[in-house]
Amino acid sequence: MWPAIAILLMWQPALPTSGDALVEKARLEVGRFIVGLPNYECRQTTERYVGRSIFSRWVMRDRVSTILAYRDGRDHYRDFKINGIAATAERAVRTGSWLNGDFGNILLNVFSYGSEARFDRDREAKYAGERTAIYRFSVDARHSQWQIGVPGAVIRPAFTGKVWISLESSRVLRVELTAVGIPPDFARNSAQVRVEYRWVTLGDTRFLLPAKSEVVSCTPLPECNKNVTEFGDYRKFTTESTITFKEQ
Repeated sequence: MWPAIAILLMWQPALPTSGDALVEKARLEVGRFIVGLPNYECRQTTERYVGRSIFSRWVMRDRVSTILAYRDGRDHYRDFKINGIAATAERAVRTGSWLNGDFGNILLNVFSYGSEARFDRDREAKYAGERTAIYRFSVDARHSQWQIGVPGAVIRPAFTGKVWISLESSRVLRVELTAVGIPPDFARNSAQVRVEYRWVTLGDTRFLLPAKSEVVSCTPLPECNKNVTEFGDYRKFTTESTITFKEQ
């Protein structure tokens, strides 16, 4: 997770803007989202699939559950289970592809001024019960902060995608990223990420938190992996008490 001071510096008004009022409001809300996240825990459940291509029939390999704890800007995991049987974190990662949370950084990769993303308004649509504007965007490799890693190698590819911004709150409700121009000698030749956010009440305050994500990547063999992750049972932790949540 990016340090709070670095996040605040990205949103100085003297920096260049996109020229779109809603995008700029969303940029501010992303900064507030990252800095304002409380400490919480939730149940994360990931179904991992394999296939010959992104268009083939997917076969579920296993289901991994864990407790995701967000503490002072960092993600921590515990109580791993694979198909309901207790497992170590090392085994969960070793037996299939895995994506750490860090969903705030995914938004920063798109909205930070350093990414110099180009936004084009596409259309308006209803999403998750809210009126949204859908934008297409692109980030070139020189400004990309999106890291894709395999054993022994990490790249930062150019990427394109779409983002759903609420017309009421200016908050991002969904974001999609697709890697572009992956080097031919890299172990993966395609990668896509989708994250959906929902309003969750922790204590007396509503927060927009990850509800579901999907990550798809393929090798040149070809062999593809898909992780479908859902988040629930959010709990806010303070020094005095534990409070369960109610989704809105």
